[in-house]
Amino acid sequence: MQTLTISILSWACVAASLAGTLLVTRRRPEGFYLWSVSNAGWIAINWHAGQTAQAALFAAYLALSIYGMWEWRRDRVGR
Repeated sequence: MQTLTISILSWACVAASLAGTLLVTRRRPEGFYLWSVSNAGWIAINWHAGQTAQAALFAAYLALSIYGMWEWRRDRVGR
């Protein structure tokens, strides 16, 4: 059962990552929110699997997506 749960979560993270990428390429800020959710999911999956380096990579991606949200919001307010 645990493997099935991880597999479903992995596929959900894949879908969210791809949807986030599509939204950002279309200049939609919602993509950063999807990236943040998917990156948090990948951190949990990789940490659970003992892949700490991969979890650290996704933690960096999470920080970058939060920074992207902040920059996007700052640019929109500045207009």
